[in-house]
Amino acid sequence: MANKAIPDRVKDFMVYKNGTTDLVGVADIQLPSFSFATEEVKGAGVFGSFESPVGHFGSQKVTLNWHSITDRLFDFLELGAHRLDCRGALQEHDRGSGRLITRALRIVVQGNTTGGELGKLEKGATTDSNTELEITYIKIDIDGKNVLELDKLNYIYRVNGKDQLADTRRALGL
Repeated sequence: MANKAIPDRVKDFMVYKNGTTDLVGVADIQLPSFSFATEEVKGAGVFGSFESPVGHFGSQKVTLNWHSITDRLFDFLELGAHRLDCRGALQEHDRGSGRLITRALRIVVQGNTTGGELGKLEKGATTDSNTELEITYIKIDIDGKNVLELDKLNYIYRVNGKDQLADTRRALGL
């Protein structure tokens, strides 16, 4: 067995903004989905049709679901790009020894606020406020190893250290 660990959960995480060491707030984060833009291929020489990835991603959003209204929530209403640094601890079970293993997770996203809700006020409850960012950059490292980097503004897309856009940048003279 190559992988001796069983992934379990995100044990804990912290979120920082724009390189600060201040906690952004208590929130859950909905990470972006990855869907390639596609076009249908059909016509002479093809028996039928199929969807072919164009090599671009569609809109990608990150949503911060706040537990309470704080002054930091309003920072996201400022115009301009916002950069989040999410630091997490992943819990796994070692198959051989059964002991718990903690691995480091780091997710950095950058984008502009596209909307949000202040939520509701209810005695003894969370406000369910949220902030939505349209991301142009995301980087994910596990135990210091880069597993994903997407920079839409600079034609960078790497998966497990493999440059997926080297040929495209070369063709464009970048």
